[in-house]
Amino acid sequence: MKKYLPLFFLLSICFSVRAQNVGIGTSVPLQKLHVAGSGQTIRIDGLSGVGTRNVYVNNFGDLTTTPGTPSDVWLTKGNAGLSSTLNFLGTTDNIDLRFRTNNSERMTIKNTGSIGLWTTNPVTTWMHAIPPSLINDWQFKWDNLLTGDAPARFQNSSASNNNRVLMGATNFNSTGWNASAVIGIALNNTNTAPLLAGGEGVRGHSNSTAGIGVYGAFVGGNQPTAIGWAVYGGGWAGGLTNWLNVSDEKLKTNIKTIPNALQMVQNMRGVFYNYRTEEYKPLNLSSTTQTGFIAQELEKVLPSAVRNTAIPYDIDPVSTEKASRSGSYSVKAVSYADVIPVLVEAIKEQQTQIEALKVRIEQLEKSAK
Repeated sequence: MKKYLPLFFLLSICFSVRAQNVGIGTSVPLQKLHVAGSGQTIRIDGLSGVGTRNVYVNNFGDLTTTPGTPSDVWLTKGNAGLSSTLNFLGTTDNIDLRFRTNNSERMTIKNTGSIGLWTTNPVTTWMHAIPPSLINDWQFKWDNLLTGDAPARFQNSSASNNNRVLMGATNFNSTGWNASAVIGIALNNTNTAPLLAGGEGVRGHSNSTAGIGVYGAFVGGNQPTAIGWAVYGGGWAGGLTNWLNVSDEKLKTNIKTIPNALQMVQNMRGVFYNYRTEEYKPLNLSSTTQTGFIAQELEKVLPSAVRNTAIPYDIDPVSTEKASRSGSYSVKAVSYADVIPVLVEAIKEQQTQIEALKVRIEQLEKSAK
């Protein structure tokens, strides 16, 4: 019995058993197995299996081993001393990388490199689906608070790339709200002349002498029954050059000189007028005296110069809200340029009459002598 006493005292020093908890290096074990000490406190030799073994805790809390090459631990509170070539966060096999919060998948990086937010199957380089919790909110938002910086830049630098750089699209078909595919806003409301201190809402520019700075179109825009606009402005529109209408002969057929142009001009009425600003406040109409035609009157004389259309409300400054209330008025619009050819032919007709009268006057003067 005496020969076992040293072993008993040695075990008493190393182990402490308390309420079925086993302690190594501590007399107060707090768990089933409590190993206390500094430095390396656990070492396991002779693990069964072929090759290198890794020890890990599975999702059931079991301590077990698995074959494989030892790997570094990625700490959730930050890591230091990493290698830019050896350390990374991701997969080494042909499996997607998925990120979750609240046990719901939020982002997926496919094994092809495509990234998806709120979608498990992104089919483009970057794909974002609308989550139910973000309805009626911005899906992407960039706020730039710095001076001299821009929130975003999109560029196709390849001369052979014929795809769109940026595209906005809407399939909205309702009333009450505007749903613009693309909108640009100059937020500053400074009214300092002669500088355009408020900035430009949208700018289009082509560096090519054969390019187009801004292009606008809509389906059916060249038909007389279409009521939309390819380009519409709620204020002054102008520039340093004249407005050009394509008028090439090769595009035309059934060409004939305008007959009875002088009679048409005599049936036209030019008027001064003022807008009914109080009745149509949403249109933000000018309060100054205007010069022009009455569309309903001109339509009886020159129908091709008048078309039925709709003009949108334009009373409040556009804000950074997602949408703004919309509305429109059905009106008649006049193409003043269409009147010019009639005026030209009317002057020619009148000049013919003047020349004939001059001949008669000369004849009368000769006969009177």
